[in-house]
Amino acid sequence: MLGDFCFAHVAAISVESSSEERGTPSFMAPELLLPTKFGLEKGVPSKEADVYAFGMTIYQVLSGKRPFLPRKKARIICAVIFGERPAKPENAEELG
Repeated sequence: MLGDFCFAHVAAISVESSSEERGTPSFMAPELLLPTKFGLEKGVPSKEADVYAFGMTIYQVLSGKRPFLPRKKARIICAVIFGERPAKPENAEELG
């Protein structure tokens, strides 16, 4: 079961300028969290951001752990923006 499709029907939004929460930081691409760092005016959904979210989803499915937990939301956002990614699962070879 997949969820958190808050961007599914939204053409253009800005995570940075919105006071309303949009998305789950553990699954959001860095350019959605801080668009200006990546030379973008707004953080808008894209195929690349979808691929990132899919990768984090696969990580959770294979590892059984949500990406970046037990960190708090602010620390997750900082980690993602600065290029940190979850560690390879210990049983990665076994999982294929």
